[in-house]
Amino acid sequence: MEKSEYGTADKAVQENSSMEQIQQQPSVTSGESWYPVLEPGSAIQIVIAAAIAVAIGLGVKTAHPDIPDAATTILIIPGDLWLRSLKAIVLTLIVTAMILAVPELKEISNSGAKLAKWTIGYYVGTTIVAIVDSIIMTSQVWKDLLSVLGSPLEEVG
Repeated sequence: MEKSEYGTADKAVQENSSMEQIQQQPSVTSGESWYPVLEPGSAIQIVIAAAIAVAIGLGVKTAHPDIPDAATTILIIPGDLWLRSLKAIVLTLIVTAMILAVPELKEISNSGAKLAKWTIGYYVGTTIVAIVDSIIMTSQVWKDLLSVLGSPLEEVG
């Protein structure tokens, strides 16, 4: 039995093993059923942290229902900054991942040009759908929310 930081394995994989031999071997098992909770950044940890945050927020709101508006305004600032930074980072990460994936996919397939065209076409297509969706939503659904009440030119004359 080999021991690692993630658990124990029944057999070691030899260098000259074929893929079928590797797939037939038992996988690495951990002794604890709650091991995924301890893994940093796991989905279970994120769900638990979100549930704790919601519980704390509801607890504070019910214990002190008269929270001043200034407190919520101050707490909204870091949240908005966090969301804006995520929006700025996500697009660059997607483009970088696509650029780095094309040579790797080209290496896997003999002619990666077709795959690259499909990938870029998919990205451009979904971007166009998002733009059209935002134009429709802005012009039809949100037009009442975005209308200007009282023009400054009307007040001057």
